[in-house]
Amino acid sequence: MSIQISEISEKHSSLRERVELRTIPEPNSGCWLWEGIVSKDGYGILQVRTLTGQTKRVRAHRVAWELENGPIPVGVLACHRCDNRCCVNPDHIFLGSPSDNIRDMVRKGREGPGAFAPGNSHRLAKLSEQDVIEIRRSHEKQSVLASRYGVHQSNISLLQNGRIWKHLKQKD
Repeated sequence: MSIQISEISEKHSSLRERVELRTIPEPNSGCWLWEGIVSKDGYGILQVRTLTGQTKRVRAHRVAWELENGPIPVGVLACHRCDNRCCVNPDHIFLGSPSDNIRDMVRKGREGPGAFAPGNSHRLAKLSEQDVIEIRRSHEKQSVLASRYGVHQSNISLLQNGRIWKHLKQKD
């Protein structure tokens, strides 16, 4: 759930000061680097108190964007043009849908070894290309194949129907 500035009990000026105190400009890229708490996935985190008195952690780049531009609609992402998760420069942030963010990632060639990498280059892949070829050629039940390869039956179905591992051509 996203917290908007309007839900934070601090005055905008003191919140702006807190963001500025934890930010250092990087002259080569124009990024404003967050020097406060950073989440496991690399985004700056700011701890705030809501109007209801709860303490919440919010992403610093979202706060910086809202301070400059106003509320971010529910369900909308604050995406980085600079691809630097620690950057809180509002000029480096654009709003978009999850699909927009993925298209931006692919367009910039950031598929790499991360979450959207194809096949066994994905960091969590359990199957090899050879496994996929064998599974696609097999006439055994999906449940049997799933048990043998240590994956869920739905993965076998998606694989056999060409919905995943698309980069490997179907071989009959």
